[in-house]
Amino acid sequence: MENSIEKNMKIAKVKQALREAKEHLDKIHKLELYCVKKGFLKTGEHITFEQLNDLNFWQKIIEPLYDDHVEMKWLITKPTLEASEDDVLSIVDNAISSELI
Repeated sequence: MENSIEKNMKIAKVKQALREAKEHLDKIHKLELYCVKKGFLKTGEHITFEQLNDLNFWQKIIEPLYDDHVEMKWLITKPTLEASEDDVLSIVDNAISSELI
């Protein structure tokens, strides 16, 4: 039989996992809105698992962001920048967000 501390810890872990899943879904939804706006997807289409794992897909949809966003240019032109994976993802997310405004 579980004690209340163990039960509460399991509940907290499940809630954290649900929050993280929602964040991922929100980012995918934002990416889909961006893709529709830029003409990479039709309204009502969804990004497939295959597309998410396709480097060519990512290059195609991110390329337009290079011209308009200083942060994106820095990622390309400053090889010594030493941005972490989280930094890169944050920059791309911010650039996509600004395109949706």
